[in-house]
Parts: sequence; C-alpha cells; structure tokens
Amino acid sequence: MRKRWTVFLAMAMIFLFGATSLAAKTLTVYVTYDAAEAKIIISQFEKDTGIHVKWVRMSSGTTLNRIRAEKEHPQADVWTGGPSDSYVTAAEYGLLEPYVPPNAKNIPAKYRDPKGYWNGIYLGIIGFATNKDYLAKMQKKNKFFGPPTSWMDLLNPYYRNNIQMPNPGSSGTALTIVSTLIQIFGWDKAFDYLKMLDRQIQLYTEHGATGGTSAGLGQCAIGVIFGQDILHRIYEKHYPLILTFPKEGTGYEIGGTALIKGAKHVKEAKTFINWMLSKRAQDLWAKTGFFHFPTAVGATPPKGWPPLEKIHLINYDAKWTGENRDKIVNTWTKEILEKRKK
Repeated sequence: MRKRWTVFLAMAMIFLFGATSLAAKTLTVYVTYDAAEAKIIISQFEKDTGIHVKWVRMSSGTTLNRIRAEKEHPQADVWTGGPSDSYVTAAEYGLLEPYVPPNAKNIPAKYRDPKGYWNGIYLGIIGFATNKDYLAKMQKKNKFFGPPTSWMDLLNPYYRNNIQMPNPGSSGTALTIVSTLIQIFGWDKAFDYLKMLDRQIQLYTEHGATGGTSAGLGQCAIGVIFGQDILHRIYEKHYPLILTFPKEGTGYEIGGTALIKGAKHVKEAKTFINWMLSKRAQDLWAKTGFFHFPTAVGATPPKGWPPLEKIHLINYDAKWTGENRDKIVNTWTKEILEKRKK
C-alpha cells in the first residue's frame, strides 16, 4: 500500500510540475501586422525558444481599445506591430510596462522609446497604391494622366468615389495618414483637405491595408496605405499596382512591440520582445514577403523599396500623434465620418 502511495505521489508531482512548466512556457500576444506574416514570425520564435504562443490579430486601434478595456484584468502579455503612435497613447493610459531589453542596442535610439515603453521592430511609409489598369483606361482619355504623386492629386475628378483609405478610429495606418496631413498643412487646413478628399472616398475601411487589396482587384482606383503593404500586393499577390509617394511629404510608422502592464507571463514576454529586436528575427521581414523595413542594425532590407533619400519623409512626430490620438480621432469622426452619414 505504501509503495502504491509513493508511486501516486511521484506521478502527482510529475503532473503538477509538468503543468507548471507548460504554463510557464505559454505566452499570449496581440498582433497588429498581417496574420500570414504573424504565423511565420511566431512559428520561428516558438522553434527558437520553445515558448508556445497564443495570438490574436487585430488592427492597432482595435488592439488599443481592447487593452484599455482589459486594463484591470489583462488578457495578453505582449503587443507587437502597429504604429508607435498608438504605443505612446497606451503608455499615457498606463497600459504598458517599461522594459529595455538587451537587444535594444541593435536599434537606433530614434526608433525606440527612451523609457522603454515600446521598441521599434520595423518601418513603414505612407504611399499610394494605384491600379495600373485604371491608369491605362484614363490615359486613353488623357495621355498625360499618371499615378498620383501629391496629396492634391487625390482630388482629381477622375478619382471621384474611387479611393479607399482606413478609418482612424480602428486603424493605426489611418491615424498616421491624418496626423501626417496635420503636420504638413496644419490642423485647420488638414481637415479642410480631408473634407474635400471625402468626396473622393468610396469606403473608409476598418483595417489599414484593405484599400490596397481593393485597388489591386480593381474595386477602386487607389488605396492610401503603408508602402510595405503595397509592395506585398505587387510582388506576392501580383496585383497590377504601382507605388508612389506624395511630393509634399509623407509620414511613416515605427512598428512597435511592448510589454503589457499586468502581464501574466512576464519572463516569456521579455524573451519575445528581446527576440523581436534581434537581427535573426528582423531578417524575416525580407523573407516573409510582407516587406517591412527592419530597424535592427545589419538586418536584411526587403526588395522593392526605393532609396529612402528619394522619398520626401517629413519629421514625423509620433509622440505628438500618440498624445493627441483621441482629439484627432474624435475630430475626424465628427467632421468627416458623421457628416458623411447624413
């Protein structure tokens, strides 16, 4: 009897510590880049570390709202992907835990928060995805007609009801677009422009990259989205698209990753963040076919990007954007979206 009891205790201890070990090797991540890309990145992380990842893909605005709603009882450990503007807002709301990982030394200081609330894992630049077939059709009417190379080109009557861009209430891409216009033209003139642009808009999409797919399928003429999403649709989807950037200047995102405050698996979360800042992880941006531009020094850049010096990048203020997110979104909703519904 004593022998049986000893065996039972031994088996119980194995089960208990085995279960504890399994729990310690589990991580929950909210992902704000493409789901297919996430599968590749997370699969490699799991192979490299042995940590099992449960993940949910959402747009950055939706992710921010979810983390806010879960503040008292966090359901995820890490947030990865999406513009740093939203991470600034999350830090202001007290939703993130500062962490400076060992691999932060791989990332230029301008691509990470000095207090460690978020670290940059890729760059993306706002551009125009224009359907080549639509351009050819328009060139039969006007041989000088070409793809848009300025914000003002989007107001061309040929594009009436033929442009898609995302909704800043749900999309970090859209927040970057609207903030870019404010930083170029000033608050009032930017919203005057957005009201004129609204006449051209066929649909405000929930997710940032949807307009590129719609343009690629010929459902609209132009999608205003991030350049990496355009390159993905050109090289991987083989959509008839051309990528251009506005000459007045364009904004960019620093894709972030951060530790969620109150995370249940802090050790594993820190391992994930440190891994994401490594050259090994960021070399995957060029291999996944999703064309994010890596922030890690020495990481391999993806094909298709023009030299950065040929793109007119503004001195984009992500901190200001994050601090003013609610004001930007609320004003856009009131002045553009609600008036559009009437």
